[in-house]
Amino acid sequence: MVEVIDAAGLVITDRSDPQLIHATLSGGPGLNGDEQILSALSARWEWSAVLLVRDEVAARSLRWLRSKAKGRFNYIRLRICDRYRITRKDIGAVDPPDGVPFGDGAHFSDGSTWSLSQPSAPLVTDAAAGDETITVPASYFSGAVSAGVFFGLNDWLHQVDGWEEDGDNYVLTISPPLREDAAVGDEADFSGRSIWQLASDEEGGIDLSLGRSGTTQLRLIEPIGRRFDAS
Repeated sequence: MVEVIDAAGLVITDRSDPQLIHATLSGGPGLNGDEQILSALSARWEWSAVLLVRDEVAARSLRWLRSKAKGRFNYIRLRICDRYRITRKDIGAVDPPDGVPFGDGAHFSDGSTWSLSQPSAPLVTDAAAGDETITVPASYFSGAVSAGVFFGLNDWLHQVDGWEEDGDNYVLTISPPLREDAAVGDEADFSGRSIWQLASDEEGGIDLSLGRSGTTQLRLIEPIGRRFDAS
């Protein structure tokens, strides 16, 4: 049975921007240079993340992930944590003046503290698989909605392509179209939490300098035909 692994303890240093890859076919250009491109108008996300291994926690976490993933068989749940996502500051929600410390009141070594999580917005209407729009409360964005923003919905990654006001709501045009039905109350999560699959069985290999530190790149793809019941 396919398992979904919540990745933890991984230090992601660099990453690609998630890209929606559209599949096209062509028989090649004709003698006159004309080329007919065929497309089923389908696409899937591809993404890569570079992991830093510099201590035992990172090394053991990576070993654990490789073991649990079983190559391309199992799925990995990650937040893409897009640097250009909608933030609490964007919507006018301010963190406490002194930030959010650790549970024991301690700060990071540079004196900084945690920021509260990014916003999310609940769907106010049901949506069906294949729909290219969702409806969310405008109040959750405070005017900060924007095309080009990623969000996760039921662990599927989507992008906002446009929006229009509808009373107290925003109707967001999204891509790709919904992969499955969504219900009122399902959360559009702007950390981009979503499920991925290793692009190959060999992902995660690493050469350690002096047996101590190194980096590895995980190439990830969207498993469109999910082989499990998300509920």
